[in-house]
Amino acid sequence: MKDKSFFYIIIVARDAGDKLAGTVEAALAQSYPQRHVIVKDGASTDGSFGRLKETYGSDKRLTLMSGPDEGIYDAMNIAIDAALSHAKDLSESENAWCLFLNCGDLFHDRDVLKKADARIRQVRVRRAARAHVAPDEYGVSLCYGDTFERKTGQIVSANPVIDDFACYRNLPCHQSILYALSLLEKERYNTKWRIRADYEHFLRLRYVRHTEPAYLKMVIADYEGGGYSEVNEDRSEKERQAIIRMYLPRKKVFAYDMYRALSLQPLRAYLAENEKTAALYQKIKRAVYKNREDMGI
Repeated sequence: MKDKSFFYIIIVARDAGDKLAGTVEAALAQSYPQRHVIVKDGASTDGSFGRLKETYGSDKRLTLMSGPDEGIYDAMNIAIDAALSHAKDLSESENAWCLFLNCGDLFHDRDVLKKADARIRQVRVRRAARAHVAPDEYGVSLCYGDTFERKTGQIVSANPVIDDFACYRNLPCHQSILYALSLLEKERYNTKWRIRADYEHFLRLRYVRHTEPAYLKMVIADYEGGGYSEVNEDRSEKERQAIIRMYLPRKKVFAYDMYRALSLQPLRAYLAENEKTAALYQKIKRAVYKNREDMGI
């Protein structure tokens, strides 16, 4: 079996206030020792990066960078370059993983990375057995888990199987996805998409590189909500529609659009986001997904 995983926690920020330090502290509090935090700041003017540098400037567990960029996805690409450089110096490139947190997001508990390492190993063993090869010969490069939504106080279960319909509308939360660094080296974020580049990136990995996502069956991130895509809903939806048509046949997209309308998607979204109904909605969703869990591992 390969050596233990090495995790890069990437945080991009601009004028994030105290949330930046909070997310960095949550990353540093992880019990798993083989991890490194990379902060890419977009030339903040609110003093948040300066305060962070005063506190952690000499801390070897972090790489701190600040300077102009072309937006969140350009900043993420810059941080990937930093991870690749750091991994090369440590000779950790082969088994390195990246996870992206927005300012204000946290890990669900201090043992998330420890549990993720163990579950990635379990996935490799199980999939290798299915393929009738040794675990060391089976590569796993994209994993994901569930998300705790702080807005509603509920665990949002990820779809255990990433099929066409999941790609159409129900991908896991970006903060709860783990990417092999070697995969990100080959496929960066396309900055043409200002709001949904992470969505296009995931679909590109799935349909062009034929990456098989693995469900880890654990809660990874505590999601604050109110991110860039949520406050720019109209443009976000336009980008989503354009992206899905790049990867799925028009007839299938049309069928999914009809299903979405007939299944009262706006009502389901309201039930999922309403604090009074979210618990019941997520309970039903978990029951639906339960029978698919073994398929996604």
